[in-house]
Amino acid sequence: TYEKFKGIQKEFDVGRFLALSTKYHISFDSILHYMDSVYDHQCIVRREALNVWWDYLNMAHELSMDLSQKSLLYPRSLKKEHDVAVFAYNAMKRSIDAHRFVETAQANKARYAYTREPFFVKIPECPEDIIEEATKQHNCLRSYIECVRDGSTTVAFIRRTESPDDSYVSVEIYDNKLYQVKTAFNNNPDDKELTKFLQY
Repeated sequence: TYEKFKGIQKEFDVGRFLALSTKYHISFDSILHYMDSVYDHQCIVRREALNVWWDYLNMAHELSMDLSQKSLLYPRSLKKEHDVAVFAYNAMKRSIDAHRFVETAQANKARYAYTREPFFVKIPECPEDIIEEATKQHNCLRSYIECVRDGSTTVAFIRRTESPDDSYVSVEIYDNKLYQVKTAFNNNPDDKELTKFLQY
């Protein structure tokens, strides 16, 4: 009814309310009934409850949970199930991100990895490689992890062939061009052999 909709408009974010109803095929009455239940039994105010429920349902959908089951669609303890979903969703996202990072690393290795004495190009194969390099180089490479994963930029390490495990120079390749070349503490290198190697 018009009166019921005005009540919804007054109490809730209408866009969120309509999106939840449309995406998950839940009637207005069912939403309002569940919001009453959450308020009465879990002491969550209805506007906040709607946002928590929306967040929970979206994560549950991404996790391929069977929302045709009423116990999953209308959890008895909304905040608890929301927190469980957050944990599971973050674990899934980390797994997906790691897989994407590996795929990008393989493409970067095929494109950029090569050796020409006395140096070679090492491509980081996982986020931990970048974190370790950042720690050794005392720089901000950690902030590049997502960009590297998504392929919007490339980070590579230049190492000496005689000491392949020792950090020496970090480079950023952007738009297929050498964009940054840095030694420890973000200093510019002063190595003529390195310059020749990078120009090769």
